[in-house]
Amino acid sequence: MIRLITAAFPAIWLFATLMGLGLNLKLNPLLALVLAGAYTVLPIVGLKALLPARPLALPLAAWGMTLLTLGSLPQFFPGQSDRATARGFRDLGFFLGHDASSGLGRMAGELTRWASPENQEPISPLSRTRPIRVPGSIESISPPRPPDLGHERTAGGDSNPITLTYDGDDRSLRIGVEIDGPDISDFYTVILDTGATYSTLSAEALEEIGISIPPDAPWVELQTAGGLIEAPLVLVDAVWLGDFPVEWVTVAICEECSRPPVAGLLGLNVLQRFRVSIDHEGKKIELYPRRVDSNRRVDIGHWLEIDGRITQSPDGIVDLELRGQNRARQAIRAAVVNINCSGTGFAVELGDIPPGGEAHTQVDLPQGTDCRERELSLSRATWVEDRFETLPLPARETFRD
Repeated sequence: MIRLITAAFPAIWLFATLMGLGLNLKLNPLLALVLAGAYTVLPIVGLKALLPARPLALPLAAWGMTLLTLGSLPQFFPGQSDRATARGFRDLGFFLGHDASSGLGRMAGELTRWASPENQEPISPLSRTRPIRVPGSIESISPPRPPDLGHERTAGGDSNPITLTYDGDDRSLRIGVEIDGPDISDFYTVILDTGATYSTLSAEALEEIGISIPPDAPWVELQTAGGLIEAPLVLVDAVWLGDFPVEWVTVAICEECSRPPVAGLLGLNVLQRFRVSIDHEGKKIELYPRRVDSNRRVDIGHWLEIDGRITQSPDGIVDLELRGQNRARQAIRAAVVNINCSGTGFAVELGDIPPGGEAHTQVDLPQGTDCRERELSLSRATWVEDRFETLPLPARETFRD
């Protein structure tokens, strides 16, 4: 029994890494599972057969093959081994719940990073920048001028607002919106809810536009009339308010928030892009697109995993390697990360991050900065908004058959 347990740990480690690597390379999940099992079990069994028939043959074969494979992976897939391990363990531990499985994935990823340090080589050269230093706590960090994150497109400005009619009373404003999936779109009735952080839809509504829940979907807590619930998040391609599209909106799947004919809620992650005026007598809602830099932090925050690694040289120079991994199916144009080092704040920009990819940057913090305790938080981010760049608003693309 002890021999089996000793052999099982490295075998599971190797299996999870290979499965995570396959998933990160966009293999079919079932195919990734089968191939990972074959590439784990068959070499270990073959190596055991070559060893003398001793009690420790199986553990030695398992540990030897695991360490050999993990040590070789960075040569073929630089910068991906630890991420593959993290994803594999996170998916294998799904039954533990989102928080526990994510924590397990992070710990396993750190173990792989320690076991094969070569995989810390970035996929692309690191950019080296100087951080913006802001004294005080993390809450006070606010760069004087944020990097160019793209500008809001407007549909006529304040003189030509988007006008929508609504049904219902003052407590339940029901409006019609069109929501795009990857290939098709459909019209839905939703409740305008300024108290909801996220927009929501039912699983059935999302299925109708071709969006399913990915196995590694982020989860969020929602306050509903029935109490707190946990809901997975998905990304819809666009939400149309009249002739104005809001691209790449994060939507929570909430059955409690939908009662036919209502399919869900329209929350602040969409509404914050507008100044809202309600005419209760005429039952009209006027939306004025804001003419300011678009900050999509609420939509992007759950899709962007941020990790910071601190090293300090003997002469006191503090070096920070900041990495952001984009788990969404859309590219992130830029992100500003706040770093709080024992009460001293810095703001650092990450550049473009492709879907499923990473961005790295390396910064030198001021000599003597105490970053033994640090906190990372996302302050600004925006998507690459590319679906309608060629279409002059309010003209639009249609996906109907």
